Amino acid sequence: MLLNRHILMAIIAAFPALSCVRQTESAQTDIPIAAKWPCFNGCTIFLQGERYGLMTDAGEPVLPAVYKSIEFLDNDYALLARDSDYALSDKKGRIIGHSFSVDSIRLSWPSMIEYVQEKDRQSWELVVRNYELLCVRCKASHGKKVLRQEYNTLELLKNNVLESLQAATGKPTPSQKARLEALSQDYRRAF
Repeated sequence: MLLNRHILMAIIAAFPALSCVRQTESAQTDIPIAAKWPCFNGCTIFLQGERYGLMTDAGEPVLPAVYKSIEFLDNDYALLARDSDYALSDKKGRIIGHSFSVDSIRLSWPSMIEYVQEKDRQSWELVVRNYELLCVRCKASHGKKVLRQEYNTLELLKNNVLESLQAATGKPTPSQKARLEALSQDYRRAF
């Protein structure tokens, strides 16, 4: 069954596609910055040409100057307006949601943030679990002659930790951070 275009656009506007993809476009560096507005959260909105971008108060780029407007909804999240679409970004420049309607972003941004924070928590939980598995296996093998198969298993576990760490988004929760620190100390004591 084919959906007509109007129904499809209404669905897209009501349920914005969530994404954790960082903006990859670069600002035009040959155009001077015309104005800056500090946001009192460590960020500064700047105007370059006729477009707005975001930088840290120290001047490090966060988002390129490709937006019609940037408006912080609270201290951590900003509404970005582009030519025909809108996005929600954290203050570090991570785009966490897109929509074709400004109203859908304004209405759904708290749930979008909850969704992304849960994904961040899950990604760090995978890091913790992989590190726990590696620590348990390493402690069990410590001081013993390890067969090639066990060595390969340890190498695989180590690679799982590194891959999950590279894939982790956001930051760990306080309990996850405490578990990682405890595992690290326990691991260092054992070896």
